[in-house]
Amino acid sequence: MHSAPQNEWGAGFTFIAVGLAVCGGVDAPAWVGIAAHVAGLVGPAVFTKVHPARAQARLPAQAPVGS
Repeated sequence: MHSAPQNEWGAGFTFIAVGLAVCGGVDAPAWVGIAAHVAGLVGPAVFTKVHPARAQARLPAQAPVGS
């Protein structure tokens, strides 16, 4: 089973690929492709940094009462 950060990176790379394909198809300016790259990499990077701490914080809340 894959963890959430791995799925997030896959989604980011897919976003970049689709964004660049669309940019190429409509002859968009270069900065649009650069913005797609930045968004596709920064989003997953932030999620990867934040997710472990949030998941760790939820663990005690999910622990059984008797343990």
